Amino acid sequence: MDENLLRYIICPDCKSGSLSLTPFTRDRNQILEGVVTCNSCGNWFRIENGILDLLPTNLRRHDVNADFAKKHGLAIGRSGDDGAESQKKAQISFFRDNVTHYDEDVTDSMFFRTLDRVTFERWFNENCEKIAGPILELGCGTGQQSIRIAKKCREAVCLDISEEMIVRVQEKIDRLNIPHRLHFIVGDAEDPPVKNAMFGACIMCSTLHHVSSPQKAIRNLSGKLSDGGLFFSSDPHDSYVRFIFDLLMRIWKLHDEKASDDPLIKEKLLRQWLTDADIRSTLRFSTYLPPHLFLFLNERSSLNLLSRTDNFFNRIPGFYKFSGLIVSEGIKGEPR
Repeated sequence: MDENLLRYIICPDCKSGSLSLTPFTRDRNQILEGVVTCNSCGNWFRIENGILDLLPTNLRRHDVNADFAKKHGLAIGRSGDDGAESQKKAQISFFRDNVTHYDEDVTDSMFFRTLDRVTFERWFNENCEKIAGPILELGCGTGQQSIRIAKKCREAVCLDISEEMIVRVQEKIDRLNIPHRLHFIVGDAEDPPVKNAMFGACIMCSTLHHVSSPQKAIRNLSGKLSDGGLFFSSDPHDSYVRFIFDLLMRIWKLHDEKASDDPLIKEKLLRQWLTDADIRSTLRFSTYLPPHLFLFLNERSSLNLLSRTDNFFNRIPGFYKFSGLIVSEGIKGEPR
């Protein structure tokens, strides 16, 4: 963790921005172990392996924090409410146990690598120089988009609910030896513990379908954007032919998933949520073929197939209702 992260974060429990840092172990300018303490409510938050855990107390992993407290002679404080946020706790447990398989079967699959290039990479390359200020990435997962941000050397706060996912991102960036200005925190994407009006862009790739309330997540992230800040999201679309994909997944399962109880994003609802959050957006649609087909293709053929089928089907009026993915590209308020 870099000390500069303090300028962006708030306490996830009381929302105070009055925080103090106590380092235990350093490696040059990086804090490997330590605590961030809220001066308002007194809660402390663990820094371990260079990662700050800013989950609210009702989502904290009690065993991990208890071991850390014992190691450093800290009072354990109040523990999480075992009955609260059961869906998010289930996701924390799932990704703790499945991070390697998820990275291989999803993030690094031919389909998702191609999808990233057709959707996020295109948007980011077109808009990177327009982003005024640091980037907020919610649901960074194992780093497909984080690595692209790092390569552009843009400053970003990258958040995920899974500490194991963030460890995986850091390992990738270290292995690639990419100079970067990324800050990683463990946190809740639905209510990110960062200051308001601090960010020039917010990115949510395959994140909204994981949170309990996408409407709340969009409303909260809008407050984190400065006026004129850019927004990008991509998630599974509530398609007319979604049942075909579900049937194929039962016959030939590509990966395990731990999404919300209602993971498909409806076009009309997404438009309304964005409007209510003062984000003017354009919706785009992608993926009219089953992802299974891309397993048989090399990278170039996969990119050609997805790009050409998207271009073809998106020209047919109303055919977007059969797409598998819905993408939002927006701007908060009036542009500068």
